[in-house]
Amino acid sequence: MRQLNFPNAVESAADFFDRQFELSTIQQILKLPAQTPVVIQSERRIGKTSTLKVIIKWLEANPLCKVVRVPNIGSTLDEFVTEILEGICDAVGTNLHQAGLANEGEMYRLVSTNKFVRDVRKCLSGGQTFNFILCVDGFDGLLQSFDDRTTANKVRDLVLYLTEQTDLPLRFLLTMTRLTEQILKSYKSTFLHVAQLVALRPWSFEASCEFIG
Repeated sequence: MRQLNFPNAVESAADFFDRQFELSTIQQILKLPAQTPVVIQSERRIGKTSTLKVIIKWLEANPLCKVVRVPNIGSTLDEFVTEILEGICDAVGTNLHQAGLANEGEMYRLVSTNKFVRDVRKCLSGGQTFNFILCVDGFDGLLQSFDDRTTANKVRDLVLYLTEQTDLPLRFLLTMTRLTEQILKSYKSTFLHVAQLVALRPWSFEASCEFIG
């Protein structure tokens, strides 16, 4: 019988069970040169966070990758972009203040998308050879945490813009339980067309029996 770790997330591929196909699919997508966002989607307690953690461990073993963990709790767009910029700066050994992007102890202020892109490039000046994987565990929860739909839509649109309209070495790796209104009703379902969706299904009866042993 296997050692159960429930409800804690698995962090090692050796402890993972019956997700080899999904892990391989995500790894193959992340190896492609396109900056396609990857969305790991399933119901609760099916293994999204475990899958994300195992993939992060795999990414961190690659010297050309830098993993940025973006919290899934926010109240403003400024807070979201600050988390991204701080994560990138930290990965290359600096901070927002040293990069001249914010006063010490203060958040970054989003003036325009184009300026944000220029500021991201400024942060990346010390790590141009890296690929940055921006991980959000519970992207749907992040979108729903904002006080108004407008902010949630702006976060979604910023992710799409960074993915489709820039050549920044950034890629989003997201988990979601629900396909929220912002995702389903984005213009012409653009988000679902751009992203690669990897769905986790509940184990079959046979797989459950094999796990229990």
